[in-house]
Amino acid sequence: MSFARALTEKGYQPAIFKFTQGGSSLESRWEKPGNGGLYDQMTKTLELAIRKLRADGHQVRIWALIWIQGEADAVFPGSAARYEENLDALVRHFRQRIAHQDSLPVILGVDEKNPYVVRRPIIVEAQKNLCARDKHMIRTSMLGLKKKDRTHLKPSALVKHGERLADAFFTLDSELHECFGESLRAIGDFGIAGHPVATLSDGDHAAALVKTPTVLEQIRDQKRPVHHRREAHLDLLQLGNGSQSAWKPAVLCAPSQNGLFCE
Repeated sequence: MSFARALTEKGYQPAIFKFTQGGSSLESRWEKPGNGGLYDQMTKTLELAIRKLRADGHQVRIWALIWIQGEADAVFPGSAARYEENLDALVRHFRQRIAHQDSLPVILGVDEKNPYVVRRPIIVEAQKNLCARDKHMIRTSMLGLKKKDRTHLKPSALVKHGERLADAFFTLDSELHECFGESLRAIGDFGIAGHPVATLSDGDHAAALVKTPTVLEQIRDQKRPVHHRREAHLDLLQLGNGSQSAWKPAVLCAPSQNGLFCE
């Protein structure tokens, strides 16, 4: 709740999708994509939830993946040793096949004081390694959060944990903003694929236009005009020419095999 509250206070309208099973191993219970494990169950349930929201008239975009897990993989040396490889495969599949965003923000975490993780800290190191290689991934810590038993956090600690997750999300989001400020100002000055767009006057405005490097690269490669305008504090994109092409919110635009696609 504290995570959702923090997002709401920043102007987001979050729909939190939570899918969990206590004490579950990434290797033996979540399994690799396509093996029929918890991961496949989660993604199918998520896609159903998104379809239902859209059928009800909501505009839906996946903004981040939060993965707090790893204690059960620390139980056995083999699963602990393969944890980095397994988690990397899961994140890549979720970004590419579910979110369709190669740079989707990902927040990782695990209970560092769990007895099995203390015994095999390779789990923590695996998460750190993934984050070190990917600027759109960040790791949170549960150190200092008080527990009511060996596994579960106290209510006050749950609130603090949610706040830490929100801080991590905003850190990744602000880094994306910084990443796109200069690039999009340049695009605003010179046009996209030879076609002019509205000049973007400041970094915040520019950052609101496109959220991920993949979309930015896709816009640069467009063979058709991409126009931009600002209306009621919302950035809108129009792909193509003339009134037949509808204006779409920029945050709902993403790359596809055939170019930039706006829902």
